[in-house]
Amino acid sequence: LSEGKSVHPSVITIRVFAEVAERKKTVDALLRKVDVFPFDLLVIAEADEAATHIYVSKVAVARRSRTLGTQAAAWLRPTDSTIYEYDPPQLVPSTPPESEQHPSDAAQIDSVDAEHRSQFVSSWRRTRCAIIEGAPGVGKSFAARQFALALASPAQPKIHSVQFHQSFGYEDFVGGWKPVKDGFDWQTGVLIDAAKAARESPSTPVVLVIDEINRGNISKIFGEMLTLIEGTKRNADCGLLVPQDNGARLPWHLPPNLYLLGLMNTADRTLALIDFAIRRRFAFLRLRTLVGTSRFGSLLSGFGVSEALASRISAAYDQTNRLISESVQLGDGFEIGHSYFCVPKAPAQSESAWYREIYELQILPLLREYSAGNADLLKQLTKAIDPDSIERVSSGVGETGTT
Repeated sequence: LSEGKSVHPSVITIRVFAEVAERKKTVDALLRKVDVFPFDLLVIAEADEAATHIYVSKVAVARRSRTLGTQAAAWLRPTDSTIYEYDPPQLVPSTPPESEQHPSDAAQIDSVDAEHRSQFVSSWRRTRCAIIEGAPGVGKSFAARQFALALASPAQPKIHSVQFHQSFGYEDFVGGWKPVKDGFDWQTGVLIDAAKAARESPSTPVVLVIDEINRGNISKIFGEMLTLIEGTKRNADCGLLVPQDNGARLPWHLPPNLYLLGLMNTADRTLALIDFAIRRRFAFLRLRTLVGTSRFGSLLSGFGVSEALASRISAAYDQTNRLISESVQLGDGFEIGHSYFCVPKAPAQSESAWYREIYELQILPLLREYSAGNADLLKQLTKAIDPDSIERVSSGVGETGTT
């Protein structure tokens, strides 16, 4: 900074648990994989058993930035004086061709069969509003793009995106006065902008994807739009006075070629329930995990995972998801999704290391959250899918598929 150079920091947040063994396991798992992250400095902070004090426990630094690690250790005074060094990957900027603008699609599998896709798209055409709901990792974002393409087929849809959050309000969605350097300026919201784009191309479907739709105060965000979004009210006769140019309230309605598609997480306990006024206006589709299906097994095989391990993972997670679905505390809205495994195995990486990384850094923290401090429930949910359990069952078959 003193030399005037640009700094692009990366931050990893680690949730540290009270149990010392679990804390050490999580930290060690991160340090084993730290060389896959393209940042220069990693600082791990932990809490004491009573969670009343936070302290720095470890510092890791890229070999190219040894001085930075030394300075950080001198300032932060970690309890472990070792400065862990690693070789981060080099980032090579590139611009993929237009046909490959969504490379993550290749590492996904479709959660919806043709019959249900057609049924959902037909209902969406009628209501103009739809919501895809499901547990984390069931492919809601991927499905949103697929449904938008199916809606517009054979034309190409125009897709706008926004994410709701607790601070998102009517002025962000519809319009409002925003502070600028010399006072306040009227700015239209994302819905008005999407509607303008739809009016400019009346023969092309325009899709507004609302991620985390149940994370915001929907009635406050939508305002009178709760009436105007209805599929039967997309005409001038049903228009209402809506603030637009410089806040003036003018007669306005949504164009019929504007479609709303919300994405809703069913596993976050902090989110509000969708009220009946919203449910009446939207078509709902719940996505379920594909773990345990033949398509899931094919996906893992395509990532270089042996048939033996793919079969064991599929069976183990199918068993665990049944426990989750039947649990009074959880339910099918908390299933473990297949997207966690949509990560190809690195060429030099063993399949056991590939699975352990996914389990320790993604699946296990998720199940801890689901268990909410219930140690017995956590033990029950992890019994079949623990890496040691997976390896014991498939230990008779090597990673090449031979004994």
